[in-house]
Amino acid sequence: MLLKKDTSFKIWIYLVIVYLFIRFLDILGISMLGSIQQNYVLYFVYALGLINALLFKKHISNKVIIFSFLFTIFSLISTIFFKKMDLNVFIYQTFWFLVFYLCSNNLETIKTPNFLKLLKIILPLTVIIYLAWILNFDGIRTSNINGIYYIVMLSPIIFIYEKKSIKYFTLIGIVLCLLLSVKRTAMIAVSLALFIPTILNHFKKSKNNKIKDILVLFFGISIFIIFSDYIINFIEHLSIWERFSLLAEDRGSGRIDIYINVLNAFKNSNVINILFGNGYNSVFLNGVAKTSAHNDFLEIIYDYGIISMIFYSLMLLYEIAQVRVLYKNNSNYSKIGISLIVVFIIVSFGSHLILYPTYFIYWIIMITICNKSVIDDRG
Repeated sequence: MLLKKDTSFKIWIYLVIVYLFIRFLDILGISMLGSIQQNYVLYFVYALGLINALLFKKHISNKVIIFSFLFTIFSLISTIFFKKMDLNVFIYQTFWFLVFYLCSNNLETIKTPNFLKLLKIILPLTVIIYLAWILNFDGIRTSNINGIYYIVMLSPIIFIYEKKSIKYFTLIGIVLCLLLSVKRTAMIAVSLALFIPTILNHFKKSKNNKIKDILVLFFGISIFIIFSDYIINFIEHLSIWERFSLLAEDRGSGRIDIYINVLNAFKNSNVINILFGNGYNSVFLNGVAKTSAHNDFLEIIYDYGIISMIFYSLMLLYEIAQVRVLYKNNSNYSKIGISLIVVFIIVSFGSHLILYPTYFIYWIIMITICNKSVIDDRG
């Protein structure tokens, strides 16, 4: 072998992160590469990943990987059967699993200090670029604003910073990005992803002064809400309460209407479509909605059917079980694990992760680090 397994994987995973960064810049409208050149980068990275998988293949008995594989296979069958397959679609459907498999196949490498250090650099760098862009660019479109979801998916990294100065600097940056983006799903996802693991771990360890802790926490949340209200009012001339009260008026930016349309389309499908779906991105391609379902679970059940939905749900449930082990063992990675699960659930219900192989890949990398921690804790 010209390259050792760990060296080959390191090169590849760094290239994956470079591709993700290119996509992030493209969403902001400041990428130097056009869509065709970006596709070439993706093809190159994907091909190297396949070569790694073939040269250094390893049997993995991890149930999360098994259910992920079964979900991927059935989603591909659905797309091929309904003639909606091309090269890009194939890569979009399988890239996340390729990353998941190879990271799971290289657990020792994925949790090295140098790689963790890289993740710690990526988060503040992404925050700084997003802040600089949103404060200086006038021609902002909704699609540009969606770059915030890269920060949303990276935000759980905040729990593995050792230096408090960098941690709080990054946290303030994340909060500013969320407020300036005025994306409700992103705000809810990050707020709960940072709040829930902190509370769960704190009250598990703290036996005294719980009333005092609750009062301090309540005061902190109140200050944050007042500050958020001021920023959002300055940007949109709306209070934070008015912004969220619009959920009823605009029906969640039209999401409720989309959900109803997708559910009705699914209920009116024949048995084959109910079991096996309609193929990749069919919510859009079949005219059920003008974009995606804006809900991963509805997207999957319509696009890929009940069978794929079962495997996808089992994948998530077993990942939750892995994180639960971290929590029970008081692992240093329990907070990031809980945070990742919260982000996954909130974003899945309000947007989409599985449809495009972009910011979801960051989640895959970090959850694999948590899976490695479970193994380490078990000895």
